[in-house]
Amino acid sequence: MRAWLLLPFLLSSCGDDGGVSSLIVVAGPGEAEGVRAWARTIGDIRIGVVQETDPGQAGPRWRSITLALGQGQDLCDQCYVIDVDDTVITVRGGGLLGRLYGASHALEAMGYRFHHPYESLLPEGLEVDPDAFPGPETVHAPEIGGRRGIHLHTLHPLDTMFDAWVPSEDGVERMGAVADWVVRNRGSHLQWVALDDILDSSDTHAAWKEHTQAVLKRVHGVGLTAGLGIQLFGSGNLQLAFDLVDKGTTIEAQREELGPRLDLVTEGLDFDLYNLSFGEFFGADPERFVQSVELVYDELEARAPDAELTTVLHVGDDQRVEFEGKELIYYFLATFADRPITHWVHTVMYYGLEGDAGGAYHHEEFDQHRQYLHDQLEAQQPVGYFPESAYWIAFDNSVPRYLPLYQRQRWDDMRGLKAFAADKGVPGLQDQVLFSSGWEWGHWQHDVSFLRHAWGLQDDWCAPLHFHLDAHGEVGEAVADAACRLGDLQRTALIDQRLTPYLASADSIMQVGYPLGIVAQPERPSYVKVATTNPGSPLDRYRVDTENLGAYAEATIKLSQEVSALELPEGDTVLAETVQGIQLTALRARFAHQISVATILYAEQQNTAAGEALDRADQRMVEARAVVDARHADLLDPMPKRLLEPGDNPTLYDYGYLLRAEQLCFWERELRQVRNDLQGTTFEVPGCALEP
Repeated sequence: MRAWLLLPFLLSSCGDDGGVSSLIVVAGPGEAEGVRAWARTIGDIRIGVVQETDPGQAGPRWRSITLALGQGQDLCDQCYVIDVDDTVITVRGGGLLGRLYGASHALEAMGYRFHHPYESLLPEGLEVDPDAFPGPETVHAPEIGGRRGIHLHTLHPLDTMFDAWVPSEDGVERMGAVADWVVRNRGSHLQWVALDDILDSSDTHAAWKEHTQAVLKRVHGVGLTAGLGIQLFGSGNLQLAFDLVDKGTTIEAQREELGPRLDLVTEGLDFDLYNLSFGEFFGADPERFVQSVELVYDELEARAPDAELTTVLHVGDDQRVEFEGKELIYYFLATFADRPITHWVHTVMYYGLEGDAGGAYHHEEFDQHRQYLHDQLEAQQPVGYFPESAYWIAFDNSVPRYLPLYQRQRWDDMRGLKAFAADKGVPGLQDQVLFSSGWEWGHWQHDVSFLRHAWGLQDDWCAPLHFHLDAHGEVGEAVADAACRLGDLQRTALIDQRLTPYLASADSIMQVGYPLGIVAQPERPSYVKVATTNPGSPLDRYRVDTENLGAYAEATIKLSQEVSALELPEGDTVLAETVQGIQLTALRARFAHQISVATILYAEQQNTAAGEALDRADQRMVEARAVVDARHADLLDPMPKRLLEPGDNPTLYDYGYLLRAEQLCFWERELRQVRNDLQGTTFEVPGCALEP
């Protein structure tokens, strides 16, 4: 429901049946503006907001439900209680966040669901069922009482890049919707990444600053903290990030360079946190690295003494150094900085802290990352976890793939950290922020799941998905059940059996990097190498993978057939998106399986049969185009064209993040590559990389 994008905010008094026709939210002085904005983006014109001096004493109103947001004595800032008396719902919260969390809880008890930032489920009628509410004796408090939030990776041409970074009045409102959605799903923090176009001219910077001030006011107006991602070294800046040091080699030279750059992102901007990263695939002198991190802290403290500094402990098992008698991953040098910095442990893709990492960034597992988290928790020192809910480039939503596996893996991570803390008798993790790279193709579900589990870890990894989709009725329950089973299938196939290289993809730049040892996502075996190898590795391993891939394809086909037979409610974009995601996932598995079958058949010199397998892969791609066309005709984003088309923007990529999915570029690339390699054709192979 996106009525808030099109209609002026007004209070409906429709309904002649004598029943409830509106919901009045009562807010206190100083909070009404933020609460009014928060309510507006729900998209329900039946909701109004009024200001009263003492909202906790608000009474009933004629033909209305009263939702009163009062002060909660002796409650933490994010804690709340709810009391229900006929048509009056009183939420008492320790702070604004607690009150808005309680208001969200109350609306959910009435049938609302807050799916995507621009898509809420609204109940047909407004009514209060006392049995749907907890008693006033129940204090609701987060398990992770510190920072629970979303990092918008605006280095990529995501939906939110256009709104968080590019100045526009509409963008401020859409970023407000994102902030409201984070609050409704019990988050406490929102951040995004700075780009280097603000170094181009004073006019560019001035426009960005004015826009960012408006966004920050909106984010803070609903009680969230706000963060900005910045990068330290230009030498590791492979994209167009805003970095602090391009030329300086000595500390004094770095101070002269980074000081004015910090001014650009601190003066007149009340960010609560700056998240410092270091790029990828590079190395600087270890001692100088540590000194540079300390310098950033000192210079930032001089400019923004109330802001926190965090760092990103990235992955890369091939980038190891010796420092102070220890061998460690290069990025862990930041932990030696003698400053009160909270270090955030990063993991990539859907790989978790426990178990196999599939060879991503040369890691068999993220054991050092897990160990650092454990050590900091046991020592009761500040630490954060910073995993991903999408990898975007040639991996998931750009392919595209629907991957509830992300939800299961992040739940496993949280469960493991919680169990470790309980075993050691220490407090649990306090900072947990999710690295987000786009919400279409069901990826909003990953972020919602993360936020809900961070608030209170549930016994079932799929509980948040059921909570959101079951509200759509029996059909929604069936779709959620299928999505949950798909996540379990993906855990076996993509993690345990390491089938990720066959189902993800690789663009031309990645494939140039593989022979140089530059590996991000796991590499797929070469068609030529497999087809021209005598029995033994890699052919024998390829046969096993192909058999497992076939079993995964068959299992996903059954799920696809099951959800395709459901009669979805007309106009239900959320259920349609999930069904189409499952359908496309099955087609992607069948497509990949046929290419692998063809490769083996060529190795066995069964060229005719191999060609027929490639023809079947081609047919799966034709079927996939129909699914993609249907999905992209009904995206959740209110400005879908910017996600699907070429266009200039401040990132390295002059197109929206779904352009490759719109083109099925990676499917076309793989099919043409295998035909050229094995059939001797000379098709032009798309690079699917930087150029539109």
